Amino acid sequence: MAAESDEDNNNNRHSQPFLFAEQEQVFANIELLRCSQDDLSEKAQETRLIFDKYLECPTLLDPSLPKLVECLSRGYLHRPPNEANGASMLSILYSLSKVRGWKHVVRFLPAHSEHILIVWEALQTSSSWESIYILWHWMAVLSLVPFDVQVMVAEEQTWLSQMFDSARQQCHDAGPTREASAICVAAWLSRADVFAMQWSVYEAYVQQTITQYSSKSQTDVLFPLLGALKVLNTMLKTCRTDREQLVQHFLPFWDPLWKIGEKQKDLLVTHQLIKWWARMAAAHLPPRIAPWRYQRGKRLLFVLSETTSETLNDESIEKERETLWKVPDLVEDVMGRILFALRNSSTVVRWSAAKGVGRLTERLPALCADDVVDALLETVEEESDDDKVWHGTCLAVAELARRGLLLPHRLEEVVPFVIRAIHFDASPPSSSSTATSSVGAHVRDAACYTYWAFGRAFHPSVLRPFLRELNHAAVVTSLLDREVNCRRAASAAFQEVAGRQKGNVPHGIDILTTADFFSLGNRTNSYTKIACSVATYVEYRKPIINHLYREKLFHWDISIRTLAANTLGRIVPLDASYFCSIILPDLLENSLDMKNLHVRHGAVVGVAEITFALATNGRLSQISNKHMTVLKRLVANIEKKRLYRGRGGEIMRSAICQLVKRISQSRIDLSVKEQVQLLDSVDACIPHP
Repeated sequence: MAAESDEDNNNNRHSQPFLFAEQEQVFANIELLRCSQDDLSEKAQETRLIFDKYLECPTLLDPSLPKLVECLSRGYLHRPPNEANGASMLSILYSLSKVRGWKHVVRFLPAHSEHILIVWEALQTSSSWESIYILWHWMAVLSLVPFDVQVMVAEEQTWLSQMFDSARQQCHDAGPTREASAICVAAWLSRADVFAMQWSVYEAYVQQTITQYSSKSQTDVLFPLLGALKVLNTMLKTCRTDREQLVQHFLPFWDPLWKIGEKQKDLLVTHQLIKWWARMAAAHLPPRIAPWRYQRGKRLLFVLSETTSETLNDESIEKERETLWKVPDLVEDVMGRILFALRNSSTVVRWSAAKGVGRLTERLPALCADDVVDALLETVEEESDDDKVWHGTCLAVAELARRGLLLPHRLEEVVPFVIRAIHFDASPPSSSSTATSSVGAHVRDAACYTYWAFGRAFHPSVLRPFLRELNHAAVVTSLLDREVNCRRAASAAFQEVAGRQKGNVPHGIDILTTADFFSLGNRTNSYTKIACSVATYVEYRKPIINHLYREKLFHWDISIRTLAANTLGRIVPLDASYFCSIILPDLLENSLDMKNLHVRHGAVVGVAEITFALATNGRLSQISNKHMTVLKRLVANIEKKRLYRGRGGEIMRSAICQLVKRISQSRIDLSVKEQVQLLDSVDACIPHP
């Protein structure tokens, strides 16, 4: 075992330079900045550009992250010979936090009592916003030093007042330094000794800011309000003092902030208010995780087995139902407002509202949690065309499932909603043939997250009755969605479910091997190759075919219609009888649709490709005489109904030329009159663009 461990360590050590290929160069640049007396700004810029390469995959920096932060922070604390190099080191720290995230970076900043005044002095003299951003976060980390502030800083009252004044001034900034200073204020106010000395002053400042914003007496008070709300939310999240006492101190802000929220249109303020309401309401509920929640038990893949106790304890649920307690009216009001925020126009507001729903529900009685699920489903049914409602509801359902708050008996109602969301694709704002975007990609992405949450949350025996339809929807989306992020999201969710739901995902590994993250990046490859490969598995063949000819063949995007027709032609050999008996007759009928250009065009190109594929594979004889007659006269009937006229006539002419080409290549027996009609149609199309 020891030998194997040493071998693994050696392998990891040898692999790190290849994961972070520029590691030696970066450390050499940092050493130059630390020791050189010359201004080496170009070396700092070179290092920042190296870090920017890892924006797509920042975790590759993790093995080197502790040493990187230590070298930069220690080098800055010991004051490089050239002051410009010190600012450059802070800018590199900012670049590192931009790539990896500030929460990961600040964990490795040194935090000793002697550093407090050094960082504070640097804050007063720094002019670069990047340096100020990092220094405020560093000050927040220094609040964790486990000594009384009177011991760490001489004249602590004066110093604290100066720091809080500086932070309040920083709150007028529109950039990220406002967030950093708010986090620092919250961190220091969370200390019991600082809270006792500074809270009364800061409380008066917050009250004044709220009053000014409510009365609109000052136009520049928006950013101070955002900073104050950030402080309050951060304190509710991380404060280590007595929670009940903290809530009592915050109650004076409740009514004025509630009134602001009633007429609020600013998305930034709404975002912070949603967090504030959710955390304040949670503080009014018992500090416990709901005993009635679904507990899957052991989550590790290698210990999942049927013998583990993975089901709900019915006795504990019944006991919970018998001991109902009154939910405060404040919580009910907050839940109503958060549920309404799930339809907000801003994605970040909807996401915060969804997390707020989960945060509150896990402290409610089981009966109240059931009401939350009912409210979510009713909202979708009432506003079934609103993409924002669908997106917010998907996120909320995913949060409930992830926290074990969606009980198994509700899956029968929720799963059909998730399947509809995975296929959600509203028409573009304009019905013109030149539309370039549609509404619904964010809904499908959120629905894939919900599917992923189901796979992690529920035991295979619980999810087994619903997985067939869910898997079909996920596979179809991963192969045939128009947007690359949705294809990859569906594939990632399918991968999670295939790993967690043992035995419930047929051919899961084989499909994931074929349809991996990179191969799905190219839409043409995903349609014409990967989808055809997955269609060889009987379990997924009909869902893929049906989705292509019922949805994608009539899609608003002409390129998707063309790809769908091409893909159907490639799949024909796998089930020719189904194409001849079901699909081709349906498409022949839709080819004469008088109302919808998308349906008419998609049906014509679909008939063309399917006919050619049947002929190529020697299956043309399987088309009935009745449908063959309709196929031969299709071009004439389209001209007779004058379907070339109006908007989209050029598109229909192109489809007709494609159909004539495929009929000719298929060597279908035509009379002389029928041949002349087709030639006349081609001649008529030649003058058109």
